[in-house]
Amino acid sequence: MARPQSRRKVKLSWYQIKAPEYLGGGIIGETPVTKHGTPIDRVVVIPLNMVTNNIRHVFINIALRIVETEDSVAKTIYWGHELSRDRVTRMVRKRTSRIDIIKDVTTADGVKLRVKPIIITHGRANTSVQSAIRKEVEAFLDEYVSSRKLPDLLKEMFDGITQKLIFSKAVKIHPINSVEIRKVEVKETYKL
Repeated sequence: MARPQSRRKVKLSWYQIKAPEYLGGGIIGETPVTKHGTPIDRVVVIPLNMVTNNIRHVFINIALRIVETEDSVAKTIYWGHELSRDRVTRMVRKRTSRIDIIKDVTTADGVKLRVKPIIITHGRANTSVQSAIRKEVEAFLDEYVSSRKLPDLLKEMFDGITQKLIFSKAVKIHPINSVEIRKVEVKETYKL
């Protein structure tokens, strides 16, 4: 008969996770770390409404990356956000066209982002109309993002200002139902 294995208890220390200052700077949770480990480079994904205390942001998941620790506080930077799948599937209906755009851009403070807006048309749009909308929105995103610093850009995205500006550009080409920023990814580590 096999001997029962002894269960070693691993000592854990807990770090409080702090949001970046431009997102409120509050404590948003805790993460465990083994005695000799470090939480640096961990990515925490939570609903945005836990950071902003705004119920409208419940369908957006934000990723924060831990970059440094001080005492038992883990400081984070913005690492991207994504619309929940429920929200995207509710937007797409019959007799509409879904236009996905992927654009690599750099903010005024040098942060490299990959922005992925989604545009839902009112009625079907043929491929030439979709191409025209993509071209117009990509040109707009180049100019728009490069003129803003990351904290200002995030505030405008979360408040819906960016989506309204994209809508105003795209509706000149074809009737539009809705515009959302489906996903934003940070391409490389940055320091603000």
